[in-house]
Amino acid sequence: MTATKTRNGFIDVQRFFYCWIIVLLHFYIDTRAYFMGGGSAVEFYILISGVFFFRSFSKKKNKILSSKASLDSYPLIYIKDRFLRFFPYTSVAFIITFFIRYIFANLYAGKSVQFSALCNHLSKDIWEFFLIKMNGIHKNGGFLNGPIWYISALLIVEFIVICILVRKERLFYTILAPLSLLIGYGFWGAVDDSNHYLWRGFTTFGVMRVFLATCLSYYTWRLSVKLARIKFTSAGRFLLTFIEISCHAMAVVIAMYTNTRYYRWITTLLFVIGIAITLSNHSYTADLFKQSKLTNWLAELSMAIFFIHMPVLYFFEILCDSNIDRLYPLIIPFLISVLIISICYMYGVKWLIRSGKKCKKVLCSLFIQQ
Repeated sequence: MTATKTRNGFIDVQRFFYCWIIVLLHFYIDTRAYFMGGGSAVEFYILISGVFFFRSFSKKKNKILSSKASLDSYPLIYIKDRFLRFFPYTSVAFIITFFIRYIFANLYAGKSVQFSALCNHLSKDIWEFFLIKMNGIHKNGGFLNGPIWYISALLIVEFIVICILVRKERLFYTILAPLSLLIGYGFWGAVDDSNHYLWRGFTTFGVMRVFLATCLSYYTWRLSVKLARIKFTSAGRFLLTFIEISCHAMAVVIAMYTNTRYYRWITTLLFVIGIAITLSNHSYTADLFKQSKLTNWLAELSMAIFFIHMPVLYFFEILCDSNIDRLYPLIIPFLISVLIISICYMYGVKWLIRSGKKCKKVLCSLFIQQ
Protein backbone atom coordinates (compact mmCIF):
# COMPACT_ATOMS: atom_id res chain seq x y z
CA MET A 1 0.00 0.00 0.00
CA THR A 2 1.15 3.53 -0.77
CA ALA A 3 0.03 7.05 -0.15
CA THR A 4 0.39 8.09 -3.77
CA LYS A 5 -2.90 7.02 -5.28
CA THR A 6 -4.44 9.59 -7.58
CA ARG A 7 -7.67 9.76 -5.61
CA ASN A 8 -8.97 8.33 -2.37
CA GLY A 9 -12.59 7.18 -2.38
CA PHE A 10 -13.14 7.80 1.32
CA ILE A 11 -11.78 11.35 1.06
CA ASP A 12 -14.27 12.03 -1.73
CA VAL A 13 -17.11 10.64 0.40
CA GLN A 14 -15.97 12.89 3.26
CA ARG A 15 -16.01 15.89 0.95
CA PHE A 16 -19.62 15.15 0.09
CA PHE A 17 -20.53 14.66 3.76
CA TYR A 18 -18.87 17.82 5.11
CA CYS A 19 -20.34 20.07 2.43
CA TRP A 20 -23.80 19.28 3.89
CA ILE A 21 -22.60 20.36 7.34
CA ILE A 22 -21.71 23.73 5.83
CA VAL A 23 -25.12 23.88 4.15
CA LEU A 24 -26.88 23.22 7.47
CA LEU A 25 -24.71 25.78 9.25
CA HIS A 26 -25.77 28.47 6.78
CA PHE A 27 -29.42 27.43 6.86
CA TYR A 28 -29.58 27.72 10.67
CA ILE A 29 -27.08 30.62 10.90
CA ASP A 30 -29.50 32.97 12.71
CA THR A 31 -30.26 30.64 15.61
CA ARG A 32 -27.29 28.23 15.47
CA ALA A 33 -29.81 25.47 16.13
CA TYR A 34 -27.74 22.82 14.37
CA PHE A 35 -24.04 22.59 13.57
CA MET A 36 -23.22 25.89 15.20
CA GLY A 37 -19.54 25.05 14.74
CA GLY A 38 -19.96 23.80 11.19
CA GLY A 39 -17.49 26.38 9.94
CA SER A 40 -14.74 24.01 11.08
CA ALA A 41 -15.60 21.90 8.02
CA VAL A 42 -13.78 24.58 6.02
CA GLU A 43 -10.58 23.51 7.79
CA PHE A 44 -11.20 20.02 6.45
CA TYR A 45 -11.31 21.35 2.89
CA ILE A 46 -8.22 23.51 3.42
CA LEU A 47 -6.27 20.54 4.78
CA ILE A 48 -7.35 18.32 1.89
CA SER A 49 -6.43 20.98 -0.67
CA GLY A 50 -3.10 21.53 1.06
CA VAL A 51 -2.19 17.85 1.21
CA PHE A 52 -2.76 17.42 -2.53
CA PHE A 53 -0.99 20.73 -3.16
CA PHE A 54 2.19 19.57 -1.41
CA ARG A 55 1.96 16.06 -2.83
CA SER A 56 1.68 17.45 -6.36
CA PHE A 57 4.66 19.75 -5.82
CA SER A 58 6.73 16.86 -4.45
CA LYS A 59 6.10 14.85 -7.62
CA LYS A 60 6.96 17.75 -9.93
CA LYS A 61 9.72 19.54 -8.04
CA ASN A 62 12.67 17.81 -9.75
CA LYS A 63 11.37 18.99 -13.11
CA ILE A 64 10.53 22.44 -11.74
CA LEU A 65 13.97 22.90 -10.16
CA SER A 66 15.81 21.64 -13.24
CA SER A 67 16.05 25.05 -14.89
CA LYS A 68 15.81 28.73 -14.02
CA ALA A 69 13.05 29.17 -16.60
CA SER A 70 10.93 26.59 -14.78
CA LEU A 71 11.63 28.25 -11.43
CA ASP A 72 10.54 31.61 -12.73
CA SER A 73 7.44 30.48 -14.62
CA TYR A 74 5.99 27.68 -12.51
CA PRO A 75 4.24 29.79 -9.80
CA LEU A 76 2.32 31.81 -12.42
CA ILE A 77 1.51 28.71 -14.47
CA TYR A 78 0.31 26.90 -11.37
CA ILE A 79 -1.93 29.70 -10.12
CA LYS A 80 -3.36 30.28 -13.61
CA ASP A 81 -4.37 26.61 -13.81
CA ARG A 82 -5.90 26.74 -10.32
CA PHE A 83 -7.80 29.91 -11.15
CA LEU A 84 -9.19 28.38 -14.33
CA ARG A 85 -10.16 25.25 -12.38
CA PHE A 86 -12.50 27.25 -10.15
CA PHE A 87 -13.47 30.26 -12.25
CA PRO A 88 -16.15 28.67 -14.47
CA TYR A 89 -17.98 27.43 -11.36
CA THR A 90 -17.55 30.55 -9.23
CA SER A 91 -18.43 32.94 -12.08
CA VAL A 92 -21.70 31.14 -12.87
CA ALA A 93 -22.54 31.03 -9.16
CA PHE A 94 -21.73 34.75 -8.94
CA ILE A 95 -24.10 35.62 -11.80
CA ILE A 96 -26.91 33.53 -10.30
CA THR A 97 -26.40 35.05 -6.85
CA PHE A 98 -26.22 38.59 -8.24
CA PHE A 99 -29.53 38.07 -10.04
CA ILE A 100 -31.28 36.59 -7.00
CA ARG A 101 -30.06 39.14 -4.45
CA TYR A 102 -30.27 42.35 -6.48
CA ILE A 103 -32.86 41.73 -9.19
CA PHE A 104 -35.23 38.96 -8.12
CA ALA A 105 -35.38 40.25 -4.53
CA ASN A 106 -36.49 43.71 -5.69
CA LEU A 107 -38.99 42.38 -8.21
CA TYR A 108 -40.49 40.01 -5.64
CA ALA A 109 -40.86 42.91 -3.19
CA GLY A 110 -42.57 45.02 -5.87
CA LYS A 111 -39.65 47.43 -6.16
CA SER A 112 -38.05 48.74 -9.33
CA VAL A 113 -34.59 47.63 -10.36
CA GLN A 114 -32.34 50.66 -10.79
CA PHE A 115 -29.47 50.31 -13.25
CA SER A 116 -27.34 52.71 -11.21
CA ALA A 117 -27.90 50.59 -8.08
CA LEU A 118 -26.84 47.45 -9.95
CA CYS A 119 -23.68 49.22 -11.12
CA ASN A 120 -22.91 50.28 -7.55
CA HIS A 121 -23.30 46.71 -6.33
CA LEU A 122 -21.16 45.40 -9.16
CA SER A 123 -18.40 47.91 -8.47
CA LYS A 124 -18.01 46.35 -5.02
CA ASP A 125 -18.61 42.73 -5.98
CA ILE A 126 -16.56 42.55 -9.19
CA TRP A 127 -13.47 41.68 -7.13
CA GLU A 128 -15.32 38.62 -5.87
CA PHE A 129 -16.03 37.67 -9.49
CA PHE A 130 -12.27 37.63 -10.18
CA LEU A 131 -11.55 35.76 -6.92
CA ILE A 132 -9.23 38.39 -5.42
CA LYS A 133 -11.56 39.97 -2.88
CA MET A 134 -9.83 38.39 0.12
CA ASN A 135 -6.69 40.44 -0.53
CA GLY A 136 -8.41 43.25 1.39
CA ILE A 137 -9.83 45.22 -1.50
CA HIS A 138 -13.31 44.58 -0.11
CA LYS A 139 -12.55 46.88 2.89
CA ASN A 140 -14.05 44.63 5.58
CA GLY A 141 -17.11 43.99 3.43
CA GLY A 142 -18.79 40.63 3.05
CA PHE A 143 -19.17 38.47 -0.02
CA LEU A 144 -22.11 38.29 -2.38
CA ASN A 145 -21.82 34.49 -2.32
CA GLY A 146 -20.31 33.83 1.10
CA PRO A 147 -18.45 30.52 0.54
CA ILE A 148 -16.37 32.05 -2.27
CA TRP A 149 -14.18 33.73 0.38
CA TYR A 150 -12.47 30.37 0.87
CA ILE A 151 -11.52 30.01 -2.81
CA SER A 152 -10.25 33.59 -2.97
CA ALA A 153 -8.10 33.11 0.16
CA LEU A 154 -6.92 29.68 -1.03
CA LEU A 155 -5.63 31.07 -4.33
CA ILE A 156 -3.76 33.87 -2.55
CA VAL A 157 -2.20 31.47 -0.04
CA GLU A 158 -1.24 28.84 -2.62
CA PHE A 159 0.44 31.48 -4.77
CA ILE A 160 2.45 32.73 -1.77
CA VAL A 161 3.45 29.22 -0.71
CA ILE A 162 4.37 27.99 -4.19
CA CYS A 163 6.60 31.04 -4.65
CA ILE A 164 8.41 30.05 -1.44
CA LEU A 165 8.61 26.35 -2.27
CA VAL A 166 10.28 26.75 -5.66
CA ARG A 167 13.06 28.80 -4.05
CA LYS A 168 13.28 27.82 -0.39
CA GLU A 169 11.34 24.61 0.26
CA ARG A 170 13.43 23.59 3.27
CA LEU A 171 13.09 27.07 4.79
CA PHE A 172 9.31 26.76 4.51
CA TYR A 173 8.82 23.49 6.37
CA THR A 174 11.64 23.90 8.93
CA ILE A 175 11.18 27.56 9.89
CA LEU A 176 8.34 29.47 8.22
CA ALA A 177 5.55 26.91 8.67
CA PRO A 178 6.20 26.02 12.34
CA LEU A 179 6.80 29.65 13.33
CA SER A 180 3.64 30.71 11.48
CA LEU A 181 1.64 28.09 13.37
CA LEU A 182 3.03 29.17 16.74
CA ILE A 183 2.55 32.89 16.16
CA GLY A 184 -0.57 32.68 13.98
CA TYR A 185 -2.70 30.60 16.32
CA GLY A 186 -1.52 32.74 19.22
CA PHE A 187 -2.67 35.83 17.33
CA TRP A 188 -5.99 34.11 16.56
CA GLY A 189 -6.49 33.42 20.25
CA ALA A 190 -5.78 37.04 21.19
CA VAL A 191 -8.07 38.87 18.74
CA ASP A 192 -11.64 39.61 19.80
CA ASP A 193 -13.22 39.19 16.38
CA SER A 194 -12.04 36.41 14.07
CA ASN A 195 -14.38 37.18 11.18
CA HIS A 196 -12.50 36.13 8.05
CA TYR A 197 -13.47 39.34 6.17
CA LEU A 198 -11.65 41.66 8.59
CA TRP A 199 -8.39 43.40 7.73
CA ARG A 200 -5.66 42.58 10.23
CA GLY A 201 -2.93 45.08 9.38
CA PHE A 202 -1.17 43.03 6.72
CA THR A 203 -3.91 40.81 5.26
CA THR A 204 -7.46 39.65 5.91
CA PHE A 205 -8.06 37.21 8.72
CA GLY A 206 -9.42 34.64 6.27
CA VAL A 207 -6.13 34.57 4.34
CA MET A 208 -4.31 34.07 7.62
CA ARG A 209 -6.69 31.29 8.61
CA VAL A 210 -6.18 29.47 5.30
CA PHE A 211 -2.40 29.96 5.49
CA LEU A 212 -2.26 28.38 8.95
CA ALA A 213 -4.30 25.36 7.89
CA THR A 214 -2.16 25.06 4.74
CA CYS A 215 0.96 24.94 6.92
CA LEU A 216 -0.68 22.18 8.94
CA SER A 217 -1.54 20.34 5.75
CA TYR A 218 2.18 19.99 4.96
CA TYR A 219 2.70 18.00 8.15
CA THR A 220 -0.53 16.10 7.50
CA TRP A 221 0.90 15.00 4.16
CA ARG A 222 4.24 14.03 5.70
CA LEU A 223 2.45 12.02 8.40
CA SER A 224 0.39 10.16 5.79
CA VAL A 225 3.57 9.27 3.87
CA LYS A 226 5.25 7.95 7.02
CA LEU A 227 2.21 5.89 7.95
CA ALA A 228 2.05 4.46 4.42
CA ARG A 229 5.61 3.13 4.77
CA ILE A 230 4.78 1.14 7.89
CA LYS A 231 3.60 -2.46 7.49
CA PHE A 232 0.63 -2.81 9.83
CA THR A 233 -0.89 -6.08 11.01
CA SER A 234 -4.64 -6.66 10.83
CA ALA A 235 -4.89 -5.48 14.44
CA GLY A 236 -2.90 -2.38 13.54
CA ARG A 237 -5.22 -1.62 10.64
CA PHE A 238 -8.25 -2.04 12.89
CA LEU A 239 -6.70 0.39 15.38
CA LEU A 240 -6.01 2.93 12.63
CA THR A 241 -9.56 2.57 11.35
CA PHE A 242 -10.96 3.08 14.85
CA ILE A 243 -8.84 6.21 15.38
CA GLU A 244 -9.77 7.55 11.93
CA ILE A 245 -13.53 7.09 12.42
CA SER A 246 -13.32 8.39 16.00
CA CYS A 247 -11.58 11.58 14.83
CA HIS A 248 -14.33 12.34 12.34
CA ALA A 249 -17.09 11.38 14.78
CA MET A 250 -15.69 13.70 17.45
CA ALA A 251 -15.27 16.47 14.88
CA VAL A 252 -18.93 16.17 13.89
CA VAL A 253 -20.12 16.18 17.52
CA ILE A 254 -18.01 19.25 18.28
CA ALA A 255 -19.36 21.02 15.18
CA MET A 256 -22.91 20.12 16.21
CA TYR A 257 -22.82 21.52 19.72
CA THR A 258 -20.02 24.09 20.07
CA ASN A 259 -18.83 27.24 18.34
CA THR A 260 -15.66 28.42 20.05
CA ARG A 261 -12.26 28.92 18.47
CA TYR A 262 -10.75 26.51 21.00
CA TYR A 263 -12.94 23.65 19.90
CA ARG A 264 -12.29 24.60 16.27
CA TRP A 265 -8.57 24.13 16.83
CA ILE A 266 -9.25 20.74 18.42
CA THR A 267 -11.40 19.82 15.43
CA THR A 268 -8.58 20.87 13.09
CA LEU A 269 -6.15 18.54 14.89
CA LEU A 270 -8.70 15.73 14.68
CA PHE A 271 -8.92 16.34 10.94
CA VAL A 272 -5.11 16.23 10.66
CA ILE A 273 -5.01 12.79 12.26
CA GLY A 274 -8.06 11.43 10.42
CA ILE A 275 -6.92 12.67 6.99
CA ALA A 276 -3.36 11.36 7.46
CA ILE A 277 -4.69 7.90 8.31
CA THR A 278 -7.12 7.93 5.39
CA LEU A 279 -4.43 8.93 2.89
CA SER A 280 -2.03 6.28 4.19
CA ASN A 281 -4.46 3.74 2.67
CA HIS A 282 -3.89 1.40 5.63
CA SER A 283 -7.32 2.00 7.14
CA TYR A 284 -10.08 -0.47 6.27
CA THR A 285 -12.07 2.47 4.94
CA ALA A 286 -9.73 2.28 1.93
CA ASP A 287 -11.19 -1.16 1.19
CA LEU A 288 -14.76 -0.16 1.97
CA PHE A 289 -14.75 3.08 -0.07
CA LYS A 290 -12.67 2.26 -3.12
CA GLN A 291 -12.18 4.92 -5.74
CA SER A 292 -14.91 4.66 -8.35
CA LYS A 293 -16.91 6.76 -10.77
CA LEU A 294 -19.42 7.28 -7.95
CA THR A 295 -16.88 8.63 -5.46
CA ASN A 296 -15.37 10.87 -8.16
CA TRP A 297 -18.87 12.14 -8.97
CA LEU A 298 -19.62 12.81 -5.30
CA ALA A 299 -16.42 14.87 -5.03
CA GLU A 300 -17.45 16.98 -8.03
CA LEU A 301 -20.96 17.34 -6.66
CA SER A 302 -19.66 18.47 -3.27
CA MET A 303 -17.89 21.39 -4.97
CA ALA A 304 -21.09 22.30 -6.81
CA ILE A 305 -23.07 22.19 -3.55
CA PHE A 306 -20.46 24.34 -1.84
CA PHE A 307 -20.71 27.03 -4.53
CA ILE A 308 -24.44 27.08 -5.25
CA HIS A 309 -26.22 26.38 -1.94
CA MET A 310 -26.14 30.02 -0.81
CA PRO A 311 -28.05 31.38 -3.85
CA VAL A 312 -30.65 28.69 -3.23
CA LEU A 313 -30.84 29.75 0.41
CA TYR A 314 -31.21 33.41 -0.58
CA PHE A 315 -34.10 32.42 -2.85
CA PHE A 316 -35.88 30.60 -0.02
CA GLU A 317 -35.25 33.50 2.37
CA ILE A 318 -36.78 35.95 -0.11
CA LEU A 319 -39.86 33.77 -0.50
CA CYS A 320 -40.18 33.63 3.30
CA ASP A 321 -39.48 37.36 3.81
CA SER A 322 -36.43 36.37 5.89
CA ASN A 323 -38.77 35.01 8.57
CA ILE A 324 -37.11 32.00 10.18
CA ASP A 325 -40.44 30.75 11.52
CA ARG A 326 -41.52 30.34 7.91
CA LEU A 327 -38.12 29.27 6.61
CA TYR A 328 -37.14 26.52 9.06
CA PRO A 329 -40.11 24.20 8.33
CA LEU A 330 -38.90 24.18 4.71
CA ILE A 331 -35.62 22.42 5.54
CA ILE A 332 -36.44 19.25 3.56
CA PRO A 333 -37.60 21.10 0.39
CA PHE A 334 -34.52 23.30 0.73
CA LEU A 335 -32.10 20.37 0.93
CA ILE A 336 -33.78 18.61 -1.99
CA SER A 337 -33.62 21.83 -4.00
CA VAL A 338 -29.92 22.26 -3.20
CA LEU A 339 -29.20 18.71 -4.37
CA ILE A 340 -31.17 18.96 -7.63
CA ILE A 341 -29.94 22.47 -8.48
CA SER A 342 -26.34 21.50 -7.67
CA ILE A 343 -26.50 18.58 -10.10
CA CYS A 344 -27.95 20.80 -12.82
CA TYR A 345 -25.39 23.50 -12.06
CA MET A 346 -22.50 21.01 -12.19
CA TYR A 347 -23.47 19.63 -15.59
CA GLY A 348 -24.37 23.11 -16.85
CA VAL A 349 -20.92 24.45 -16.03
CA LYS A 350 -19.30 21.43 -17.67
CA TRP A 351 -21.31 22.15 -20.82
CA LEU A 352 -20.17 25.79 -20.73
CA ILE A 353 -16.55 24.70 -20.38
CA ARG A 354 -16.83 22.40 -23.41
CA SER A 355 -18.62 25.09 -25.40
CA GLY A 356 -16.00 27.65 -24.42
CA LYS A 357 -13.20 25.44 -25.71
CA LYS A 358 -15.01 25.02 -29.04
CA CYS A 359 -15.62 28.77 -29.30
CA LYS A 360 -11.95 29.43 -28.55
CA LYS A 361 -10.91 27.19 -31.45
CA VAL A 362 -13.34 28.89 -33.83
CA LEU A 363 -12.22 32.40 -32.80
CA CYS A 364 -8.56 31.47 -33.06
CA SER A 365 -9.12 30.12 -36.57
CA LEU A 366 -10.89 33.36 -37.56
CA PHE A 367 -8.50 35.92 -36.13
CA ILE A 368 -5.13 34.19 -35.69
CA GLN A 369 -3.08 32.91 -38.59
CA GLN A 370 -2.06 29.30 -38.03
